[in-house]
Amino acid sequence: MICTEETIWSKLQTMNDPKKDADIVASGTVQDVAFVDGRAMVKLAQPEIEAFEHQAMAGAIERELGNLEGIEKVSVTWLIPSNRNSYGHRYC
Repeated sequence: MICTEETIWSKLQTMNDPKKDADIVASGTVQDVAFVDGRAMVKLAQPEIEAFEHQAMAGAIERELGNLEGIEKVSVTWLIPSNRNSYGHRYC
């Protein structure tokens, strides 16, 4: 099976949000997904409290998506609250 954005969204829907009684898509944690040239890119919502929770979630997303056929790289990003509005990045 060839990987598509729809495949990625479906896989993300199987992952539970540890702080909410829903999967990470339904809870609004995942904001966007793209798949280009073997690379899956996932954008998460800004963390409500601690960025380390997103870091843990990014690792889980990288592991889960990395198992899908056709995905060569996974990157997960999210907005980190700060005065500069910089982005947090996590690359696999």
